[in-house]
Amino acid sequence: MRFTTTTIAGLFLIVCAASAQELHVSQVPDAVVKAFKSTYPDVATPEWEREGEYYEAEFDVHGIENSVRFSAEGSIVATEVEMSISDIPSSIITFIKRSYAGYEIGEGAKVTTSEGTFFEVEIVGKGKEYELLFDAEGHPVKREMEDGDDD
Repeated sequence: MRFTTTTIAGLFLIVCAASAQELHVSQVPDAVVKAFKSTYPDVATPEWEREGEYYEAEFDVHGIENSVRFSAEGSIVATEVEMSISDIPSSIITFIKRSYAGYEIGEGAKVTTSEGTFFEVEIVGKGKEYELLFDAEGHPVKREMEDGDDD
């Protein structure tokens, strides 16, 4: 699968927006709230944030962190589901251990967008924290330093 720079940048903005603004549900467009309730009828009170042009609902399902990002019109742009490190594909873990010796693997998540399924992994070490993004086949797609500097 070939990714353009624009696609990768757009995807990573969806996954790792730098500045989120917390919102009360009354500040979220009706179309977004209706789409959320229709898709997740058993979730009573998500936490809402505004990230750029998107609205994101964060919530737990059976103790697992989830988030879903919507356009202002109520279309789902991306979903993110927390994953146990043991559930991340072994090729990704092998890559991280080989390429980032001395770093510890933190959180992991499965991200789904219109571009496909991706895996996001946070790593910490040597005084730095990165978010790494891998495609469904386990190939590295993007690396972003926690302070927002891209590599």
